[in-house]
Amino acid sequence: WHIHLLLCDQGAVGLLIYSYKMDTILLRYLGILPEFRRQGLGKFLMNFLKEGMNNSRRQYIRVQGVSDEELETHLFLKHCGFLGVVDTPSTYTFAYKKGLFHCVHCRDEGCLECK
Repeated sequence: WHIHLLLCDQGAVGLLIYSYKMDTILLRYLGILPEFRRQGLGKFLMNFLKEGMNNSRRQYIRVQGVSDEELETHLFLKHCGFLGVVDTPSTYTFAYKKGLFHCVHCRDEGCLECK
């Protein structure tokens, strides 16, 4: 696993944890202290991940197990260009694809079964 702290004069204000699986970056955790939110720091960390993806053979960033109660997380991921797919009645997988988005489950752009 890869762990990055986002530091400022006050100390650590953000944390990013991710791992690799084949052609995918699995986002395990991204958090910003509440008093530092809405300042672009979460997007800064997400862009760091996307830049890493562009400099490697990775094609996807995936976030699994986001519950439907985590509205702020859903909105943030969608704002960052992720698309969500229902895993279970109460959890979602969000994925971001380098270039055009493909189905998060089968990776087929024209998938009719997953739509």
